[in-house]
Parts: sequence; C-alpha cells; structure tokens
Amino acid sequence: MVWNAHVMALPRWGQSHHLADLHKRLQDPQVSAPMIDAFSELSRRRAERFATDSRGVGEWSVTRDAHQWRLRCDARTPDSAA
Repeated sequence: MVWNAHVMALPRWGQSHHLADLHKRLQDPQVSAPMIDAFSELSRRRAERFATDSRGVGEWSVTRDAHQWRLRCDARTPDSAA
C-alpha cells in the first residue's frame, strides 16, 4: 500500500490523492506508533532507492516452501494497469 500510494502520486500516474489519503489515515489517534514508524521507514527507503520507479504493484502473493519465503508480484505501469 505504501509503495503504490507513492507511485500513484508520481506525475506519470497523476493520482496524488492516494498518498494524501494515506497521510490523513496515519493522523488518526488510533493508529499505532509502530504502524507510523513502518510507513515512515518504507517511504524513506522508497525515496532513497526507487524514487523514479513508476511501476505499481498489481497482484502479489507470499508463499513458503521448506527452505525459504517467496514473494511474487507483477509490476504495472499506467499503460498496463487497465
């Protein structure tokens, strides 16, 4: 959710309301400090490492076999999102 909110705010997508809505939700007094910290850290890492990456995350899954966890997701651009 954090990744996609930042992606949607990029000019290529032009939907900054997603990020604004997430910021607004985080101001709710019932949101825990660890959740706010996680949002801040994920946002910082995205800005530091992937600031210009405009791919959004589409379908995703997490599985585990006997030896490791696997994350599978597809990347979408505004042209492929429809």
